[in-house]
Amino acid sequence: MNSINFTTVIRHILVVAFGAGSWIGINAVWVELPLLVNELPEKWDLPSYMVVLVQITCIAPLLYGVVKHFYRDRLNQPVLIAAFLVLSAFGSLLCALIWRKTTYIGNAEHSGGLFGAFAIISISSTTSDLLFMPYMSTFAPKYLTMFFVGMGVSALLPSVISLIQGVGITRTTEQQLANRTIISTTEYIPPLFSVEVFLFLIFALVIVSFTSFCLLHWTSLGGRSEMTNDMERKYASEEKSEDDANIGEQTISEAEKMSKSKFCILLFLTTIVGAMQNSIMPTVLSYAAEPYSNLTYHLSNSLGIMANPIFCLLQFFVQVKRTRTFAILTFITAIFVGYIILLGLLNKNPLLNNSAIGPVLCIISSVMSSGLLAYLRATMAPVLRDGAKSHENGLFWCGAFTQIGSFIGAIVMFLLSNVARVFGG
Repeated sequence: MNSINFTTVIRHILVVAFGAGSWIGINAVWVELPLLVNELPEKWDLPSYMVVLVQITCIAPLLYGVVKHFYRDRLNQPVLIAAFLVLSAFGSLLCALIWRKTTYIGNAEHSGGLFGAFAIISISSTTSDLLFMPYMSTFAPKYLTMFFVGMGVSALLPSVISLIQGVGITRTTEQQLANRTIISTTEYIPPLFSVEVFLFLIFALVIVSFTSFCLLHWTSLGGRSEMTNDMERKYASEEKSEDDANIGEQTISEAEKMSKSKFCILLFLTTIVGAMQNSIMPTVLSYAAEPYSNLTYHLSNSLGIMANPIFCLLQFFVQVKRTRTFAILTFITAIFVGYIILLGLLNKNPLLNNSAIGPVLCIISSVMSSGLLAYLRATMAPVLRDGAKSHENGLFWCGAFTQIGSFIGAIVMFLLSNVARVFGG
């Protein structure tokens, strides 16, 4: 029994580590933005450029979806996953080496080094929604939740490292001389370690994720056959009649399938969640938190990301199945996101700027938005998984519509922030 428990614990850890490799590169650069915006030419416009760059690389999952449709039997999914994790590791290493390099496009200076490395990372991350998530259909349902916890950890670990690192502060001291002359001295206290060190640590974490996947798939630690058998027994045990026992051999029982209308509604909500999580919040947060202080932005960004895995774990205790409940939760989440958008619009005259309440509300809204979006994604995916004709198809469409929402949201937010300039004046 102890051996089985130990193996199960290891298996859960491997799934979490594998899930962490999906978006850790993008999340790492994101939590480092409070330092990057002070070093790179785009300044506070940098987040909006990066959001669009992520969505441009969505051509990779689009191509993968087309290839999968026509050459399904020729694709070696595990090898592809390993290859994309290696690509993510390469991008993270490259980012650590050349993020300071700038190039000129026309007469404007841009962060060519960061953008190039970030694009490589983004190709792996955006494709993971259509590649990594469907792979989890071969595991028991509980491991899908752990995969989403891993996706949350992909944000949590960089956030913790970033909080330890700090953002650097400017301290002014005054000294009174014998003749009563007061001399003010400004001292800059740098972060605990550099951006380069931070990015090298992220590179190491991607290697850990790659190793975890290899152990999960190609060794007995993964126990995929055991998990598949457990899953099949679970579905078989749910059949009430021996005459219907043959139904248990199908991928999903008819009773567990949902109507097409409910399935489409969930995909629509998934699109909205994807837009808010991957495009709207990343773009607007810098404009919303900037007027208060760099520390407010740092805490809003880092604590918001740290809320991600915590809210994912709630799925073990509070499970949602009804479409109406998903719609209500999405609406509540939109209220928090809407407040962040409002702060971004009022960038020059922020709400409650002369009170401590202003920054606190900004941070709380960021945390609640990030947490609820993570919870919605973690709870809707299993429902879509069980509601489709096959588990893999359900998760594939879940990932696809997440990326569709992200793409639409990114285009709209880029036009609003960089063309219309509605944020930040």
